[in-house]
Amino acid sequence: MSTVESSLRDLFTSCDEPILLEKRVSHWEIVKSWTINVWCEKIGPTTRLPFRSGKIAHSELPQWESTCTQTEMTMNQFLGHAQTADPSEWLYFDYKHLHEWFKDKEDFLKDISWKDLGFPDRKADDSTLWIGSQGAHTPCHVDTYGFNLVAQIHGKKQWILFPPGNESRKMLRATRVPYEESSIYSEINFFSPPKRILITLVNISRYNCFNFSGITLTGARVVTLNPGDVLFVPNGWWHYVETISPLAVSLNTWIPLPCDRFRQVEESLVKLLVSSVCRFDNKELILNPNEADITEDKNILNYVKWATHICTASDFDEPPAKKCRSETSACGDLPAGASRIAICSEDDFKELMSLKRKVVVDSVAAESDIKLDFSKKLINAMCAPDVLSKIRDHLLKD
Repeated sequence: MSTVESSLRDLFTSCDEPILLEKRVSHWEIVKSWTINVWCEKIGPTTRLPFRSGKIAHSELPQWESTCTQTEMTMNQFLGHAQTADPSEWLYFDYKHLHEWFKDKEDFLKDISWKDLGFPDRKADDSTLWIGSQGAHTPCHVDTYGFNLVAQIHGKKQWILFPPGNESRKMLRATRVPYEESSIYSEINFFSPPKRILITLVNISRYNCFNFSGITLTGARVVTLNPGDVLFVPNGWWHYVETISPLAVSLNTWIPLPCDRFRQVEESLVKLLVSSVCRFDNKELILNPNEADITEDKNILNYVKWATHICTASDFDEPPAKKCRSETSACGDLPAGASRIAICSEDDFKELMSLKRKVVVDSVAAESDIKLDFSKKLINAMCAPDVLSKIRDHLLKD
């Protein structure tokens, strides 16, 4: 490993703020030489991929996966849609593990390596692919495990990030409904911010924050990734990501952290609690589609036992709280080509929210979660961080 690669690895394993590395992987063949037509050729003219489909429309709540439809199409068909002048929907082939979807395409996978970022052991088997048309997005959320390295391959994506901590959980209205293992969602719709949010934006610039109808957003970072750029997303950072070019392709890898073992205990408890509630309420509204079989899983309790055993059998000798990096630690001097992402100014953030509202003309009714009011409140109460950590600590006691 070169000195530069080693310094990047050290940076990522100790830094707790997002870092942009411009053009860091511009020399990758899939960035330098692969046009979107090459992608179509490599994936295959007859290979049909499942794309999540959402509306270019306003809804009060985010467009959850359970309210989106899914359609299968070839890459050429997707390209035709992405080139539509005024599309009414967006398409997203998202969060797809390369080794599962393209295991028979060796020429496609062989050159993918995160060595240039300091992780030579992470290759295609540890990477996920994201292909989306303009407007394709995932609702704002935070990932429980590890930290994230994202390489922009084609097109542009906009990232809105918020720091970890209880304040962010409150202001972003954190929820475990819809449920997906290791993902905590925000109920704020950043794709098309509601009108009521914009008209109540008040001027409190001296506090560097934005008041959204009683919700105060602080510390927002906004960055656009161009082809060849890499973004480091530390553990615990909330993020909303949207394709802002006609189409975009990106790769990412999640790097494990020591504290993941403790988080795994908490996530196993969440799964147990959510599956219990699903037996008595509308699981189609509670669960993301990829978690639809949770109530049929007979091994959830064993999963809790296994996760607990992993922690108690490990050689950790520090309290769980000390195993994760500090949320406020400084990153120190950055290597050449790396830069911190500044906190977005009030005026710029207000303009961004206004622009997002203007580009969406029509409205689409969001699926009501009124039926879930109590169940959602119950799940979120049982899965609150302080509750989970107390149960975890009791389980880990001798």
